[in-house]
Amino acid sequence: LDSLAQHSWVPTAGPNFGGPISDKASADWPCIIFGKDDGRYTPNALFMAVKDQNVPGKLCVAGPPDEVAKLKDPLLQALQRKC
Repeated sequence: LDSLAQHSWVPTAGPNFGGPISDKASADWPCIIFGKDDGRYTPNALFMAVKDQNVPGKLCVAGPPDEVAKLKDPLLQALQRKC
């Protein structure tokens, strides 16, 4: 969150998508939605989702392509420090 905040992205919502697949299994895709907090309105949003398996490489990021590109290295470095 600190790395994202340094780029003016702050959490705005935290929905969970998914549901039952069968009577024995379900899928969950917890998401965090970020909005720009730089003192002006912007229609852009950044979505981060963790796939239902707790396996490396399962973090999905979507948003404005230039913003995702700017965040890729700082976010990867921050996550690698935690692992």
